[in-house]
Amino acid sequence: MSQLLATSSSSTNHGFRGAKRAIQAVLTGDKETEAYSAGTGKVSRKKINNLVLAYSGGLDTSVIVPWLRENYGCNVVCFTADVGQDVNELEGLEEKAKASGACQLVVKDLMEEFVKEYIFPCLLAGAIYERKYLLGTSIARPVIAKASC
Repeated sequence: MSQLLATSSSSTNHGFRGAKRAIQAVLTGDKETEAYSAGTGKVSRKKINNLVLAYSGGLDTSVIVPWLRENYGCNVVCFTADVGQDVNELEGLEEKAKASGACQLVVKDLMEEFVKEYIFPCLLAGAIYERKYLLGTSIARPVIAKASC
């Protein structure tokens, strides 16, 4: 089975977003398909059957679901990590993911791991961004990526 792990981020401070837009892909499988790359023409790539998207429910991740389905011809499974954000952020997320074209939403409770393995060491190290902001959203990305694989 072919897989693609994709993460999407933007310049807002909500959910799983950060300063740069990114889609990262890890491909496995042996079938190839043709795709078009903006400005460069045809590109050959491996066929993807299923894809896991780190999903926040924001504009970027909601728009990328149908784009991924259209451009990769695959099923999109949205993955959301509960790292202690407001419970209201998780309400209605499954309906939103499915409405955007995802086949399912997986929500995993990562609060304990996040605090023990990421927040506490970050606080001990005095990790501060631009000498005034504690790292919040960005420090959650490694635990989300680890759990989504």
